[in-house]
Amino acid sequence: MDTRTLKKIYSKLSQEDKTELKSEKIELALVKDFKSNVDKLENEFTSLLKEQIRLANDIQQSENKLQSLKKQFEGLNTDANKIEQSFKELGVDIDANTDLYISKLDTRTRALDKLIQKSQKSYQAIK
Repeated sequence: MDTRTLKKIYSKLSQEDKTELKSEKIELALVKDFKSNVDKLENEFTSLLKEQIRLANDIQQSENKLQSLKKQFEGLNTDANKIEQSFKELGVDIDANTDLYISKLDTRTRALDKLIQKSQKSYQAIK
């Protein structure tokens, strides 16, 4: 073989090596970008998951407070029933102001029941 032919062969071989290296670099860059994007999404997912857990805990705490408040309202409802019964036994009408408080108590008790139901549904949706 003459020198010119050898140079052509080496030239071709070096071009093929460069092409192979370029494609490997491109593949490595694609893999690197892919991994970076997966890591970004994983971090965002973890952050949102923590937020969902915090929201679920907040809703659960709120529901516990609502349940506690409802028990207090139920105790007052018992008192209101005793007051109404006492007035009936005495044959006296309940004054408007007391009747207003009894009515307000009843309205708030029903509103609490609705809030508790909504709270339970929200908790189940997030849980």
